[in-house]
Amino acid sequence: MKLSKVKIFYQMILRFKNTFIFIPFTIMLLSIQIQAEKILNQNLLTEKPEGFYLTQEWNWKYSPGDNKQWAKMEYDDKSWENLNISSDLKKIIKKRWTGKGWFRCHFRIEDNLKGKSAIIYIRHLGASEVYLNEKLIHRFGQIGAPIPNKKISDKIRWEAFTFDNHSQQVIAVRYANKSGKSQQNLGFDSGFQLRFMDLKKGMSRINEFKIFINKHKILLLAIPSVLAFLHLFLFLFYPQLRENLFYFFCLAGFAALFYSIMQRYLITDPGEIIFYYRIGPFLNTFTLSFLLLTTFSIIYSKIPKRYLFFILTAATIGIWGLFNPLGIINYGLFLFTFIVIIECIRSFIINWPKEKKEIWIILIGLITLALLSVYQVFDVIIYMIMNNITEPPRSYYRVYTYGGTVFIICMSIYLSSQFSRINKDLKKQLIQVKKLSEKNLLQERQARQREIEKRLLEAENVRKTKELEEARNLQLSMLPQKIPKHDFCEIEVFMKTATEVGGDYYDFHLGKNSTLTVVIGDATGHGMKAGTMVTAIKSLFGTYNESVKIPEFFKDCSKIIKGMNLGHLYMAMMILKIKKNKIIASTAGMPPALIFRKKSQTIDEIRIKAPPLGVFSNYSYKQTETRIGSGDILLLMSDGFPELFNQDDEILGIDRVKKIFQKTVKKSYGQIIASMNKAGKKWSKGRVQEDDITFIMIKFK
Repeated sequence: MKLSKVKIFYQMILRFKNTFIFIPFTIMLLSIQIQAEKILNQNLLTEKPEGFYLTQEWNWKYSPGDNKQWAKMEYDDKSWENLNISSDLKKIIKKRWTGKGWFRCHFRIEDNLKGKSAIIYIRHLGASEVYLNEKLIHRFGQIGAPIPNKKISDKIRWEAFTFDNHSQQVIAVRYANKSGKSQQNLGFDSGFQLRFMDLKKGMSRINEFKIFINKHKILLLAIPSVLAFLHLFLFLFYPQLRENLFYFFCLAGFAALFYSIMQRYLITDPGEIIFYYRIGPFLNTFTLSFLLLTTFSIIYSKIPKRYLFFILTAATIGIWGLFNPLGIINYGLFLFTFIVIIECIRSFIINWPKEKKEIWIILIGLITLALLSVYQVFDVIIYMIMNNITEPPRSYYRVYTYGGTVFIICMSIYLSSQFSRINKDLKKQLIQVKKLSEKNLLQERQARQREIEKRLLEAENVRKTKELEEARNLQLSMLPQKIPKHDFCEIEVFMKTATEVGGDYYDFHLGKNSTLTVVIGDATGHGMKAGTMVTAIKSLFGTYNESVKIPEFFKDCSKIIKGMNLGHLYMAMMILKIKKNKIIASTAGMPPALIFRKKSQTIDEIRIKAPPLGVFSNYSYKQTETRIGSGDILLLMSDGFPELFNQDDEILGIDRVKKIFQKTVKKSYGQIIASMNKAGKKWSKGRVQEDDITFIMIKFK
């Protein structure tokens, strides 16, 4: 009730002082005066641990603007607006706040407070100056320029002061907050809370707060930070245990979360305070996400798809918290926390890995965290109802302080035990290795010996392959680089060796009188020895004089080869001298030459039985002559083709060769040899070629 109305009512009563109602009205007036006047005593300062809130129960007066005269005790504030700071200030800041304002409150103190010291505590997101009976007793933040000759701190929320010795007291608060509306939009209280505390209890409470902060620095910052780096190094030492990496991020998020919570109480800048409130939900969900990921990585070899739901939920809450860090978001955070804890417990129980018996250690921490969470909710709700407050008490964080600490220690013990288990397994394996060491070492030596032999063999094969390649290149260099061209015939040659170095040989010599000498030979077998024989024959043929008869040349070659002592290495050879329409031929152990007579469409043979060169020293070789007509085709071949075997070990034979040749001559000249080879493959049906195959085909014009 306003005091001006009380005076008016009192004057009305004086007019009726002579009547019988004087005494009752006087009693009523005294009752109204007593109710209008607020009295502060020692009991109010000591009744509650947090002190006495001046801003919750007492009526205040408010005036917009800024005038230092309003701090004076005798200033008349009757025209100021009456308000309840706890409720009306929010409306003023939302609708008609100009950035600064003054608030005054009149009260009386009892004798037990006169000249006594107490503590004033103010909390807000702006800047303030508090005057008691015109004296500046507290300043929090800066409003304008600093006040000269005033040593009162502006960095702490509390300050000690002394009440005056008279009963009447006036407290004036100069308050500035330019961001009040935006703070309210984020869910923050943009007003201020003011309370008095008993000096002794206040100092005790401040010390308790410091102990609280130091204790939580150890429990919620130091321990998680140290364990985080421990698990990071464990992961670096043994990357196969991915849960150590995930738990590192969980602990890092946990430490960052409570660093941000403690900063809200320690820093004074409003912008920083709001920043730490805004990142709180994100850090909370970040920590819980990696807690769940750690759990899944312990149980499952592959992260379940349902983890995506938790990630999306965490991201939604974290982003939501950036724009609305207070209010219903806190309930969403608690619900998400509880669901994650229950999911971890459920996953461990349903999918209990038999090889990881120590998981019960983690379950102890999770169950402790879950029980404390449930207890915490009911405890906070009951406390807030019984004390008629809207802000949870600081003990709200004991679910994290104790439950979180227990869980962190349990999880770290389990993950560390995995290294112990790995070491035990290694010790068992070492014992087993020791028992089997002799056998294993012997096997290892044998395997190493085999490996050495294999490598030597490979090196030898490489060497031989290189030598064979060189020998092949040498052999190919001995063959004619160009097929001679002649006016009366066309020549086509084909050679396919059975190995890298073949024993077949062919050559040509074109004389001065247009006589074409054709040579085809086949050394015994194939490979390096056959290549050696080919080299020798090539050298002998290089000395050939066309004036010498073929049998004489064969006889000389046979003597030379016989004298080389090559053992059972011989050379079969056929030489033909072709001049116009006449062929002179001699052979030493070669298959017969085939002539397709175009005129009669028949196949003739040039067959002379004689041993290969090198068998006898003085064998008398013979020669034969035959006529050639236009369109006739001469086919010379080594024995590799007629001696082809099929899957039934049947030999192709010269008779079948003649039939094949008879069929192929009907094709174009360039396709005859290709058709012969195709027929040979059809006969052998994939059987490996065992000897060299060489064709020389001459078509006469």
